[in-house]
Amino acid sequence: MFELGASVADDKTTIDKLTKHRKKRMALSWNEIKDRALNFSKEWADTSNEEADAKPFLVEFFNVFGISSKRVSTFEHRVKKLDDKAGYIDLLWKGTILIEMKSRGKNLDKAY
Repeated sequence: MFELGASVADDKTTIDKLTKHRKKRMALSWNEIKDRALNFSKEWADTSNEEADAKPFLVEFFNVFGISSKRVSTFEHRVKKLDDKAGYIDLLWKGTILIEMKSRGKNLDKAY
């Protein structure tokens, strides 16, 4: 599985936003989300290559909640890093979640 770092206001706020958005789009029960999450975790358990699998991983992650990632987020969003160099984050859903992933064994801290 990827090492995943997410910057969010707090976990409850993010889950509330995810569920609020899903209510607008497609009503999934908590049991359906739980089943989807379990299947997702099993399917992606051995994934370790960010370059090959980041986008499909994130698309399927959002699908767990019944959310189309294309509607709410931007992949490879350009940012200015702390050292003033240009960089990219894997996914940005403005005001909700920022996701940066690294392949297994790579240092996530170097992404900043």
